[in-house]
Amino acid sequence: GSEKERARCVDEELGANVLVLMSYESADGAAVDVRVTDPDGRDVYVAKNKARGKAGFTTKIAGDHSACFTRSRPPGGGDDFSSNDGDGVAHRVKLDWKKGVAVNDWNKIAKRGDVADVATDLRRVEADLRGVHQEMMWLRRREEEMRTINEKTNARVAWLCAMSLCACVASGATQYAYLKYHFRAKKMI
Repeated sequence: GSEKERARCVDEELGANVLVLMSYESADGAAVDVRVTDPDGRDVYVAKNKARGKAGFTTKIAGDHSACFTRSRPPGGGDDFSSNDGDGVAHRVKLDWKKGVAVNDWNKIAKRGDVADVATDLRRVEADLRGVHQEMMWLRRREEEMRTINEKTNARVAWLCAMSLCACVASGATQYAYLKYHFRAKKMI
């Protein structure tokens, strides 16, 4: 099969302009190839032959971003790209996505001697509010899109219902006229 078939992928729906920190680690220490793509299939992050790593990026567009993992080729150059090594043992990869406000490590910032505790708390609250506002705006846009789709679907269903009703009435009228003609021709009426 192709590399995509052998890869194990995880999708995460992200909004546009969202800061993302991704960390991964192979549970058994085996090297893996990592490819993170945006909804359009463009590479956001690529790493080859690593047992662990971190990546940070800001999304350009909203949608499902995929992180795909494949087992790295063995040193001998074999064809083992699958998620197991031929003996049927699956390889696990620990993946941690952090996005938006969760990316900042406020404890590290607070430990710096030059930042007062109150200022750190204010920055944390400000970042939380900014993140909530950004997510609310994204949710509002999604709700508008869904409402538009729902209204279009309702209009189509109403149109289809009206057309079906007209077809039923026309069919009934045609059957009535035919039966009336038939029974008159047979002199039953």
